[in-house]
Amino acid sequence: MYCEQLNIKPIPVEISNEIISFVNDQIKNNASFAITYGRYNEGEEKDFIKRYGESGKVSFYFMPGSIHEKLKEFYANVEEFKNCFFQIQIVAGGDYVGPHIDDSSSRTKGELYILKAGGTNVLTEWWSLKDEFKDTIVPEATAIPYDKLNKIESHKLNEQSWYRLTFNQLHSVQNQESLRIAIAALRIN
Repeated sequence: MYCEQLNIKPIPVEISNEIISFVNDQIKNNASFAITYGRYNEGEEKDFIKRYGESGKVSFYFMPGSIHEKLKEFYANVEEFKNCFFQIQIVAGGDYVGPHIDDSSSRTKGELYILKAGGTNVLTEWWSLKDEFKDTIVPEATAIPYDKLNKIESHKLNEQSWYRLTFNQLHSVQNQESLRIAIAALRIN
């Protein structure tokens, strides 16, 4: 299983609203505050874009220290968050993010909290290579064409919920209608 909903208390509404307000202000002010940015089109970019159009993008952002401290304090007794820091994840720029594997130096599995799902039927899906492509080396952060893949799992992630997701298996976001805002809990080694 590549997606597991966790039984962890939701982020309080007032903190969620602060995060969403912060993100909206940054967007309104055209701020460029990404610390990690993926187009997920690099390897087979021309072929992928020709077949499917532009993919959306995933960005991670530092949140203001005051909000981060509130989250750390709120989750101080939650084992999953003992050695982590929180970042804001934004998925934007298209109605899907093509199937890709995340950079393994930053994460293979991790917790994600969905603040805004990005639509009513947004799906996070996991994929495997079809048998005829099984010996293909899949570069990290590269979109892989759908016709080379078999769907393994598909999940609709609920807002105000924590999930443990696998990022080192091909995965994508489908049916996105608007901005997806999430909190990623990233491990400190």
